[in-house]
Amino acid sequence: MHQALRTIEGDGFEVRRAIPSQAYEALGPFMFLDHFGPIDVKPGEATFDRCHEKGALMNTTSISDAAKAVVRRNTEEVQGQGKFDVFEELFADGFVDHTTQPGTTPDKAGVRKLYTYMRQAFPDFHAEIHWQLADGDRVTTFKTYHGTHEGPFLGIAPTHRKVQFESVDVMRVQNGKITEHWGVGNLLSLMRQIGGWTPPPEI
Repeated sequence: MHQALRTIEGDGFEVRRAIPSQAYEALGPFMFLDHFGPIDVKPGEATFDRCHEKGALMNTTSISDAAKAVVRRNTEEVQGQGKFDVFEELFADGFVDHTTQPGTTPDKAGVRKLYTYMRQAFPDFHAEIHWQLADGDRVTTFKTYHGTHEGPFLGIAPTHRKVQFESVDVMRVQNGKITEHWGVGNLLSLMRQIGGWTPPPEI
């Protein structure tokens, strides 16, 4: 255990705080044991220690940054490079997909099947991440996918055309694992690019 000492200015006493290690001195949440006194505090002279408030804010920021890093690894290494060993590392066994694609299931096996299918149809499949926003353990990502149509896709034979389409998704990350997903992609644009959909004539 590490003891953090804090002297309250003007009062001449120390607060001893037992925390797991010095590295966590500024972070929470932890159960702190503070020992101080004796001291005479006059009305209006009490000192408020904002360490707990700062610690909570820093901890929330750390969770969000860590969650964004996990989602970025999935986008770049799994979707973009086909590293399915990393997929197994990043996805929780109890993963739930709330917006499944045709022919897939709303679980870990289903999303792995989708990623495999996309890389078979578009072997150079990869994403350009435009921005990420995190709210606690939920990360929203706006990106554009790119690839070359070299394999069958939704009944469309390979056209060898380069394609791109936009996507916005939300992933929840808990304890370093992706546990939930919500997303929408501009698949109509993709199908149009490979000849799978022709817009109706204007009236």
